[in-house]
Amino acid sequence: MFSEDKIGITLKRIRKAKGLTQKDVTGYVGISQSNYSKYEIGKVDVNSEYLVRILDRMDITFQEFYFIHNNYNVSSKEEILQSFFNIPFQNLDELIKFKLICNEYLSKNYSDIIQDVLTLCEALLLINKNNDFKAARKISSPIWNRLSKNDELFIFDIYFLNAILYIFSIDEALNIKEYVMRAYHKYNNFPKIVSVFVNLHINISLLLIEN
Repeated sequence: MFSEDKIGITLKRIRKAKGLTQKDVTGYVGISQSNYSKYEIGKVDVNSEYLVRILDRMDITFQEFYFIHNNYNVSSKEEILQSFFNIPFQNLDELIKFKLICNEYLSKNYSDIIQDVLTLCEALLLINKNNDFKAARKISSPIWNRLSKNDELFIFDIYFLNAILYIFSIDEALNIKEYVMRAYHKYNNFPKIVSVFVNLHINISLLLIEN
């Protein structure tokens, strides 16, 4: 877990490893050295706005900071998500394994997104085992119904909608595609996301050919 009371310790470790003094950091960030010192020893919580500035001064992204702070590991939730979207969805053994992983995670933690992974695993298993698109569509529909009501889409929303696309009818799939593309102008500069949008169009093309 991301332990907030140890953020300062991680900041100190990175700062010293980069050969920076506290003055180097505070001059850029715009806070006093005495206040910054309190961050590093855990006396004061780091203001989120200052944390962003501090990491920018250290040339560290928040994602990398989280990784370092978590002892050079991704969180268990992030590991599940990263692994899931990299497996072939036709691989029964992997889908069964991920279903077990999701159930184990959810038995200890509340997470809508891991619940969505579990739902998608179940839908894909129905298709791969029984070619039952109707049943798969029924259990996947709540994901689309929920996301379609949101004002904005975020990264994993885009991943999920691309993943469930071919479960639906061609008309519904085209609606999903149009909805996802609304996020393109916001996320087209996000690392590795362009390949997801390309994959979205490939999936739609394949559906149109099949139909």
